[in-house]
Amino acid sequence: MTDPLNRSRWILAALMSALGFSVAWFASRHHLGWQAAATLSYAEVALVCGYIVWKRDRLFGCLLVFALVVGFGELPSDAFSVFAKHTLVYAPGEPMIWASPLYMPFTWVAVMVQMGFISWWLSQRLKVGVVMVILGLIGAGYVPIYEYLSHSANFYYYQNCRMLMGITPYYIILAEGLLCAALPPLVARIEERSWRWWVGLGLVESVVVYLASRLAFALVG
Repeated sequence: MTDPLNRSRWILAALMSALGFSVAWFASRHHLGWQAAATLSYAEVALVCGYIVWKRDRLFGCLLVFALVVGFGELPSDAFSVFAKHTLVYAPGEPMIWASPLYMPFTWVAVMVQMGFISWWLSQRLKVGVVMVILGLIGAGYVPIYEYLSHSANFYYYQNCRMLMGITPYYIILAEGLLCAALPPLVARIEERSWRWWVGLGLVESVVVYLASRLAFALVG
């Protein structure tokens, strides 16, 4: 990483990841509830926005638009888990948008920006099929850790499905792997395209997220 711009991009991605897991760990120790999740989500998105303004980084600007579309495009997938399958339960009394907490689209924004950048960076160096496998493993790998912390922090919990250690649904692990594996071909050249493409690619990934949830539940739910 001799390129200073890519170095700063990696620093941002690492900072977001460290912040996310640190806050989730602290919240799990003290059972802080949805307010901690909301604060973390808004802080991470604000961090990305501040970086874009500071560095005038077109790539992260593209990824932010893409991630915003995916963040709100993920709402049907949440509704599938909450209303259709009754597997996902959020804390009562928090502000909601459809079946999801108001902060949830921004949680997805933070995840998609990080995963999108990793996908983009690897796609410049490896074959897309290899990168898809790597991202699928990353997506499936981090889920059990984060879901464990989220459960202990009282962000939300799952029920009525097969789960790893009684906390993380197998279908969520598989769905996260699938939706992350779809990122490399979508974002590999995203900075070369217009904003309409960023929106369109975000819509495509939103469909992938929904279909991945349904397919994963059908297979291992």
